[in-house]
Amino acid sequence: MKISTRFFYFIAILCVFNVPSFSQNEIKYRNITDALKNPSEVYILDFSTVLVELPKDISKLKNLRELYISRHKLSTFPPEIGELHNLEIIEAESNKIFGLPKEIGKCKNLKKLILADNKLVEWPVEIDNLKNLEQLDLSKNEITTLYDDIGGLNKLLILQINNNKIQKISSKIGLLEKLEKLYLVNNNITRIPETIDQLKSLKILDLSNNKIQKLPETIGNLKNTLEVLRLYQNKISPEELKKLKKLLPKTEITM
Repeated sequence: MKISTRFFYFIAILCVFNVPSFSQNEIKYRNITDALKNPSEVYILDFSTVLVELPKDISKLKNLRELYISRHKLSTFPPEIGELHNLEIIEAESNKIFGLPKEIGKCKNLKKLILADNKLVEWPVEIDNLKNLEQLDLSKNEITTLYDDIGGLNKLLILQINNNKIQKISSKIGLLEKLEKLYLVNNNITRIPETIDQLKSLKILDLSNNKIQKLPETIGNLKNTLEVLRLYQNKISPEELKKLKKLLPKTEITM
């Protein structure tokens, strides 16, 4: 069977226009030595060898947007981290981080901060100036209290603080008007503040494995937005569950 020259020409054109382009900001650098060869062209840094400390020379990567340093042996970040004004993502899960330098508050464009599975014992107040933060994960630490400072992170969409030792939640959490997902699984929470109803964008609230006996009636003000409420392993009575189902008729309540 003969295939026309025109057909081959057509296929060739398709191939040309479908070749994937690899722009500079898609290159993932694996170590600081290679990154410093072209510091202005480094946008993603994902260390492949185990780090005990983050190199101070990282401050030279002025255009760095994504920093991946999970599963290392870091205890903190150097103050130079504050010089990375274009940084949008820090993933530092499974380290030994017990505190953060105040300079991290200068990373004004940071949108995602993952500090799960570390050694934090208090809410890291150093992050309170990260006004553009959209996702924060502090799960698997030793945090006991959510302080009033949390209210300043009013662009948060996702807040994960599972597997800590939280007993108290500040009423200022109600200031997180854009928050869509709140995970507080496996803590020591006994009470949810009445200001929970101010979370007008909240879709998922997971309070599983705590010591909660009842929720404030104000939660009924979320009846048109809250899609999922998880209450596994709490102390909710059948009467309280019945009341919640009446307050939140459209919400999927599981316990």
